[in-house]
Amino acid sequence: MLKQKDIRKEDLLEDFESFLKVCIGAVAVYRLSMDALPVVLMDEEMLYRSGDFITAPYSEEVVDKYIGIYNLNDFKKTKIYKDFCASLSEHEKQNEAVFHLIHEHYFDRNHEDDYIAQLDLCTFIDRIAMCLFTISTKISQIFIEGIHWYFSDVKSYNQKRGITLGSTYFEGLFCNNNSNFNIAYHNVYISRCLINGDYTYMEHNEPLSKEEISCIAIVVEQLSEAAKQIDKNWESIIKEAKNEK
Repeated sequence: MLKQKDIRKEDLLEDFESFLKVCIGAVAVYRLSMDALPVVLMDEEMLYRSGDFITAPYSEEVVDKYIGIYNLNDFKKTKIYKDFCASLSEHEKQNEAVFHLIHEHYFDRNHEDDYIAQLDLCTFIDRIAMCLFTISTKISQIFIEGIHWYFSDVKSYNQKRGITLGSTYFEGLFCNNNSNFNIAYHNVYISRCLINGDYTYMEHNEPLSKEEISCIAIVVEQLSEAAKQIDKNWESIIKEAKNEK
């Protein structure tokens, strides 16, 4: 019988790492049997046609270390892979600015024409962020409904590191204030606006001017009306679907 003292620690570690590598590879392949996206999205052409998926593409390192390039090439011949590619190929390819907005929630004011060119690819929440960022270069970050975080080309002066999400947290900042604008917050300021019944919070490096606040009010009214129209359209679609049964 092999005794533990007869096995070198280096050998034990090497065996453990070898077994762990095999296990990770097996899980990575099992994952592909249900969803081809980790490999599909490795292709930039497919990635730039995809939506804001939770799935991230496998890295080249993961493929080399745990799957193997030959296995990867064989997987690309399967029906599940080809079907995913065919589906994504039907979508319009996003330009660089729109891609970063959709996938990373990053807005760059220097590329407003790029956003307008592919506005139809952006969600309504994306459009809320775009409209508010465009109003003022003081606004660095936006939290739509307290949970959808967007940041911009304007760097925040916020001394607090990290991001806190949740409407409860943000509402606590306003509970002792009579105003919705220019509340002092970690060396910066925070304001809020009500869009279709939900608050959106804006972090800005300097106090917003009266003109900027007035502009926000106009944009908020228009966005709220647009949201109500979208709701009506969905209600109409649902009713029609029920009538078709």
